[in-house]
Amino acid sequence: MEKVNLSLFTAQQLQTYLDEHSLGCDEQQIAGELSAHIAASDVAQLGFFRQFGECFHKIIRNVHSYRHGLEYGFTAIEFNQYGWLKRALFLDQEEFAFGDAKRLHCESKLEIGRGPNGKWTYGLWCSYGTAGSVNGLSVYAPPLPSRQAAIDAGLADLKAKFSKVLGNPDTMNYRQAVIVKTLADIVAFQHSQVQLTLF
Repeated sequence: MEKVNLSLFTAQQLQTYLDEHSLGCDEQQIAGELSAHIAASDVAQLGFFRQFGECFHKIIRNVHSYRHGLEYGFTAIEFNQYGWLKRALFLDQEEFAFGDAKRLHCESKLEIGRGPNGKWTYGLWCSYGTAGSVNGLSVYAPPLPSRQAAIDAGLADLKAKFSKVLGNPDTMNYRQAVIVKTLADIVAFQHSQVQLTLF
């Protein structure tokens, strides 16, 4: 891993890093900012970036995480023992389970949480049988305005994921009994949510 002279960023150091790494769009934007600040010898802005790590890889990734966290009101700049920005801890977390953990040994979950500024998001734990996926609560998801908006968006996403594999011929990884039961649970839960809003 490349090391950065913390007393001085150079254009060559940054270019070497960019030549050796493939960056996502947000990371390219941050690298572009760094490049502009280096060219302008903007000591104040370079100082801001330096606090996020001792190499370009950590600086760029930590700034990326920090900025996404700001969308939820997470402002702390704290690092774990490996030098990565600590994972944001959402408030008012709730979890809703779908499927049949006892009989079918498969359960999927919708998890919601609120940031300090009142913005909400959701995470999904999908179990289709043997196959599955996890996207837990994260600052990288688009912020939502309310608890109900997070529940609605999460349910729609979960339902879409299970509908996509309904009828999949790979019944080892995509057990149809699990998928049908989970979809039925989602529909029943959505119906209960509508009933609650009527009272």
